[in-house]
Amino acid sequence: MSQMTHDNRSYWKAIGLLLIGVVLLAIQPDQGGSAPAALAAQQAAIVSQQVTLNATTFAASGSGHDVDFTLQGIALTAPAMQGVYHSHALAAPLNYTTDIALLWEADIPQGAEVKLQIRFSADGVTWEAWRAIPVEQDAGAGAYRGPLFWVERSALYVQIMATLQTNVSGVTPLLKILTVVFNDASAGPTAPSAPQQMAGQCSVNVVSRAAWGCPDGATSPRWPPTAQNVTHVVLNHTATANTATDWAKVVRAIWNYHANTLGWGDIGYHYLIDPNGVVYEGRAGGESVVGAYDGFNHGSLGIGYIGCYGNCEYLGIASQTPPTAMLDAGNILIAEKLYHEKLDPYGSGPYCDATHPTIVCRRDVLCRGASYSPGDRLCERLADIREDVKQIMVACWPTEKSSLSITPGSLTLAMPDNGVNAITANVLDNALCGFKLQLTFDPAVVSLANIVSPLYGVIIKPGNGFIDFEASSLTPPPSQHVTLATLTWNPQQAGNTALTLSGQLYNCQGALLPTTIHNGEISVTAAGYVTGRVLLQGRSTYTETLVRLTESPCPAPASAPGLTCETEADGDFAFAVASSPLYQCVYVTHRGYLSGQKRAPQGQLGTLTLLGGDINNGCQGDNTINIYDLSLIGGCHEYGNQNCIQIPDKACADLTADGVINIFDLVMAAVNFGKSGPLEAWK
Repeated sequence: MSQMTHDNRSYWKAIGLLLIGVVLLAIQPDQGGSAPAALAAQQAAIVSQQVTLNATTFAASGSGHDVDFTLQGIALTAPAMQGVYHSHALAAPLNYTTDIALLWEADIPQGAEVKLQIRFSADGVTWEAWRAIPVEQDAGAGAYRGPLFWVERSALYVQIMATLQTNVSGVTPLLKILTVVFNDASAGPTAPSAPQQMAGQCSVNVVSRAAWGCPDGATSPRWPPTAQNVTHVVLNHTATANTATDWAKVVRAIWNYHANTLGWGDIGYHYLIDPNGVVYEGRAGGESVVGAYDGFNHGSLGIGYIGCYGNCEYLGIASQTPPTAMLDAGNILIAEKLYHEKLDPYGSGPYCDATHPTIVCRRDVLCRGASYSPGDRLCERLADIREDVKQIMVACWPTEKSSLSITPGSLTLAMPDNGVNAITANVLDNALCGFKLQLTFDPAVVSLANIVSPLYGVIIKPGNGFIDFEASSLTPPPSQHVTLATLTWNPQQAGNTALTLSGQLYNCQGALLPTTIHNGEISVTAAGYVTGRVLLQGRSTYTETLVRLTESPCPAPASAPGLTCETEADGDFAFAVASSPLYQCVYVTHRGYLSGQKRAPQGQLGTLTLLGGDINNGCQGDNTINIYDLSLIGGCHEYGNQNCIQIPDKACADLTADGVINIFDLVMAAVNFGKSGPLEAWK
């Protein structure tokens, strides 16, 4: 290897100063917005430092049994099937630590395991019990993220225990990197008292992002908001300790964990509620913005009840009964949202590839993985929550006495698959004893395959493009919320049809019930669609990203058969494919950026942000952002076009697409140093 020149040494010194600057920007961001009078305006800065163990420091920082310290990391000593590594006591590098999280990288063959545990101490001698570190997020490419641990103490030591287990074939896993992230979320506004938050039984005051000290203020620059109509409310708990002294600190810590540790760019919940009933604004952009809490997130409002309310023993957290003030604030918040969205607290509809109640516990949403959230003690209150929400809606908005709805209000069918609607009544003040209704539709778009009513004595008369329903003297009168009929539709041709209800509901005295009718619609498509969005880090327009939908497994070679397209300016792309697709991979590429992929793509894939800085190999990159990329960009920036001669098309080094190769391009590549593609973190 040739000797480093003076010019190169100056260049790497500049890189070091640049990286220090990036860290300072990350922990002390500018504030946006203004705090209300109830909260003193304070500068909020989350301080984060980390301790990292890797192949060069594992042996000096701990000891092991039946493990080898290799040039790549920790592996099992043959022929041992299991081994254990204990780190030494690691002192927190901060004067005060509110919370920590663990990140690790490992190669884990199928059937093998790497299990991590952590324990805490105030002096490095007397230790608390070991706690498991489950995988909170699999970031792909062997990178894993653990949960947030709330510690809130000045003197802190941690110790990590890693247990490695081979698979049945004796193939060892490899633990490559362990990183403990220490955070201090103390700086910022303090939480207000609960009475200041209650603004009457029909609404709650919400502590804004600026008021609780969100480092990004009211905006979410790293995770731009996208909206979708809300059909469900998903209840979560944060699985954090119930012993905090200032809940605003906890909100800031959760924001930091979601935005930075998990890499989402913002907090995932739309609202958070502390045990005192104080409601905090979460995800930037409003209630209809897509959040992150159940793996699906599209079309739902996510509420995070701060604390643990069951099933957190594996984290070393004692379960608590959800406080009344917390539940009351949440019920008012939900009631107001359902009223404005014209949703029934006892209703249901499609969500996350299944039919779920309008108000649902996170653990019941299973299409994207299992969860304990929001814990047994909160989820078992779900029936009470629905009833309380209904009573709040009746008391606060009495003009809407009864409602008649088609659920789901919007149904999309891909030929030849059928679909199901229900006609539901929610009678808010009188028993329902009879009705006379008609439903009309376009018979050229859909035909009625089946119709049933759970009520005794209902007369159903289907016709060409209409259905008549009639009942009188229902005995016994149904409950206030009732399904009148369930309809199964067969698609006939591509198109749209309105589902229009007309008629009346009657009480047991024969009087008409004032009723609001919510109609529906059905859309029939000739084929299903694979859609998504690809964003380019550092840019505001996202054209020219190549998207390939292939019949080959990921990562897809350029020769793989399939379909191709380029993204629109907003990053959107769409493929029209058969309703039972044979395609195995979506693979996305843009010069200067790491690639991305999605295995077994179907339906709406979500959003993926490609990371910039991969420009070597003649602008083609090698799917890793490394020293070669930084050298090329740094040379273009520092010496003008002279050192760009190694890049056939130097424009690929202009990552931000602002027409010049400058410090901003170098910062982006430096922040992404060491990262590899293809990326799979679609949100």
